[in-house]
Amino acid sequence: MVKKPTRSSRKVSQRKVLKRKNPFNNWVLLVYLIGLLGVGVFLLHSFKPANKDTAVEGTLPSSAALTEDTPHSSLPSPLQEELSLVGIRENDIELSSGTEEGEAPIPCNIAVDEKADLNLLYQRLKRRADMEGWELRGKTFHREEKSLTLSLEAWLNSGLGYHLHFRKPISKAAPARVAIIIDDIGSSITLLQSLLTVEQPLTLSIIPNLPYSAEAARLGHRKGWDIMLHLPMEPDDYPYTNPGQGAILSSMSQSEVEQIIEDDVYSIPYVKGMNNHMGSRITRDREAISRVLACVRKHRLFFIDSRTSEDSIAYEVAHNMNIPAAARTIFIDEVADLNHSKQQLLKSGELAQLNGYAVCIGHIYPSTIEALKITLPILQKKGVKLVFASEVVQ
Repeated sequence: MVKKPTRSSRKVSQRKVLKRKNPFNNWVLLVYLIGLLGVGVFLLHSFKPANKDTAVEGTLPSSAALTEDTPHSSLPSPLQEELSLVGIRENDIELSSGTEEGEAPIPCNIAVDEKADLNLLYQRLKRRADMEGWELRGKTFHREEKSLTLSLEAWLNSGLGYHLHFRKPISKAAPARVAIIIDDIGSSITLLQSLLTVEQPLTLSIIPNLPYSAEAARLGHRKGWDIMLHLPMEPDDYPYTNPGQGAILSSMSQSEVEQIIEDDVYSIPYVKGMNNHMGSRITRDREAISRVLACVRKHRLFFIDSRTSEDSIAYEVAHNMNIPAAARTIFIDEVADLNHSKQQLLKSGELAQLNGYAVCIGHIYPSTIEALKITLPILQKKGVKLVFASEVVQ
């Protein structure tokens, strides 16, 4: 006799059948859970905040972070800040990707305006480098048919360097220009008469209150040359070295400076500009040189920084005050020797062909006068244009 299944046994049997009929349920659930986990990871990654630079503003990024896989979108803030002060914007800068630490400077091409003074730009960078502890290396100029480039390396530390190339457009027809200023005029009429036999353009810078100051201005003007005031200013070792009567001292007030310069300007006819006689202390003192330059602007003169100190800020301050200005490029006669002066004049022509112009300062020495007569025609044959100081200021 066959035994009939009970109700409970039938239910157990049905559950076993059901299990056998759906063998993949557990796998489906597992895949579903893995999918949810993947979606969660994706969402967490998507909303992860960007990795912000934690460096304090004004400090340099770690050179260890500069690898070939790390692109450089901008220069470090001290460099960028200094460039912005002369009107260079971030979109004027084309910065290459990084290199391995200490391997090589990072190439950087910088477009500058046609009117920019590359010498002034270098002086500003040099001053900032001295303040920040950088090292500037390998300053060179390169002149092409339509552009002029200043190249140099700026090493902010042992492993972080930039090879900066400042390129400005130049007119194809623009010749190299040399302006020659002869200082210390006014004490000798004999030497002045000899200087007046030079046929090329010169600029006379006349010390006030000398026996022939006014006459020298009249004779130079009759020749068609520029006349400047060679203003005595306080040197570093004053009073051991005396710049002479009517010198501007750092202790003077604005009214005292104004009175001296006004008297000097009216004592020398035809004055168009001014440069400093001595003045290594004044030209490093921002407040003192600003008092002088305020008078330059008042009398509508141009200014030439004689750069009797390598740390002079006079040209930079004049530029910031919108005064037409330039800075001395080369001294002709630190040594009063004919051959030395000839070599310096020829070098000025080479510098002008590279940088567009050069400002030479010499003195009324017999050897300097002879060097001018011999060398200036040579410069002209090489395509150098001899100009007055008023033609190179900007």
